[in-house]
Amino acid sequence: MIYICTTAINRPDLHSQVFINNKHFFTNSEYEYTWIINIDFIDYLPYSYEETKNNYIQLIDDYNINSNIIICDKSDNSSFMKAAKKIASVCSKTFQQGDFLLWLEDDWLIENKKYHIDQIMNHMNEYTVFNLYCKCKISNLYPMIRGYKMASLLLTIFSQMPETSRDPEISLKGRHPVRHFDVFVIQKNIDNPIVISTLKTTLKNFSNVKHITEKEFSNFDMTKVNNLTMFVFNNPFFIDVGRNYMKTNQITKTNKQEFYKKINN
Repeated sequence: MIYICTTAINRPDLHSQVFINNKHFFTNSEYEYTWIINIDFIDYLPYSYEETKNNYIQLIDDYNINSNIIICDKSDNSSFMKAAKKIASVCSKTFQQGDFLLWLEDDWLIENKKYHIDQIMNHMNEYTVFNLYCKCKISNLYPMIRGYKMASLLLTIFSQMPETSRDPEISLKGRHPVRHFDVFVIQKNIDNPIVISTLKTTLKNFSNVKHITEKEFSNFDMTKVNNLTMFVFNNPFFIDVGRNYMKTNQITKTNKQEFYKKINN
């Protein structure tokens, strides 16, 4: 089972764009999915909670994949931390040995369309983490597939976080234990200075980094992997399209309890 955990807000137009683009990655898979989605409602967008919920159900149904869909009840007080904790709580009730977790917020769109999820899963076991973004960091909520051991740790950490914290990613940094990883960077012939700089900076967190080609990755012998191991591409696999969406709608995040606010012209 692959659990896909999604924190979302009421922007079904963006969700439709993302799902149509990402469809090739999830369809015709040998895996069963459980989608766990929390929808936070903010007043500055023109769509209701119910519209967003029904659209999600339709989009997942249109994928025609073996899926369970769990959409959390609407919260009165929107909060990124409460949303993450709620999803983690729901997931932990049935998450078990042999399962995997993909944390995928509602605004991540696939840019690299070469790969299918089964090709990634062929290199996954309970010890592995596969980064689907060019930042190689374990203590965040960027798109990554976690094997059972690291996914269970994430769910446990969420259960211990106070709801009063505003940002779960900031809280993760202080609670995630330092672990030794073998890191494999899958090299592609690109010349993107931002990606190169970002990846180089985050790789400093790891002592054992190896660079392999896509062919070497395809032929990687997973029977030898019995230590915590992380894979990452040296190019963006997923990209964040939510920032531009919110900017277009003149909405920004705030450090206050109101969660989001309208930008004053």
